[in-house]
Amino acid sequence: MVRCPFNNTHVLQSSDLKTHLGNCSNLKDFFQLTNKEYVPSADPMAGSVDFIECHENWNDEPEAETYNPQLYCKKNLLMRNLVGGTPSQRREFRESQREKFKDLLEGKDL
Repeated sequence: MVRCPFNNTHVLQSSDLKTHLGNCSNLKDFFQLTNKEYVPSADPMAGSVDFIECHENWNDEPEAETYNPQLYCKKNLLMRNLVGGTPSQRREFRESQREKFKDLLEGKDL
């Protein structure tokens, strides 16, 4: 068993190699890489980019407050679950969540 020199995935009997080399589907790719006349000419437009003028400057935007996920969870109705605590810590956490939900539903500010 021998491999085709144009494509290693082509495995053939050594007696069939000469026939295969004449009609291998990857022969065209090999010629395109080795012969300059088969290489396509470089596109003169490739690499040239027109400059687009923009009047927007993102650095001039007013500063925004950073996102605080803990504050968001505190002020919104979110179902949370304490993972890794003792049973008494989980029970205490659930009670605090119930109180938070009750306060939020009543309109109290946290």
